[in-house]
Amino acid sequence: MLGPINTDIEGLTLTVEQLLELGRHVTVVGRYGGVARASRRSIDQRFVHIWTLDDEGLPREFRQYTDTSRFRSVLASPADTA
Repeated sequence: MLGPINTDIEGLTLTVEQLLELGRHVTVVGRYGGVARASRRSIDQRFVHIWTLDDEGLPREFRQYTDTSRFRSVLASPADTA
């Protein structure tokens, strides 16, 4: 699931700020960190991940929420913004 973001962010970190469990649903509130490969800008981006687990406790569904506009602006290389 994190494969594409690993391509864009060097030294990707995920810092968990809050973990909430309700039955088969687990919500993680945290921050992405690292350096955008194309722009070389640091990233400090909030996220919310919601996991839905099956009867065996394995991930069945994954949803991710973040400010995509802000994220894209950090990722953009200087040539993309000129």
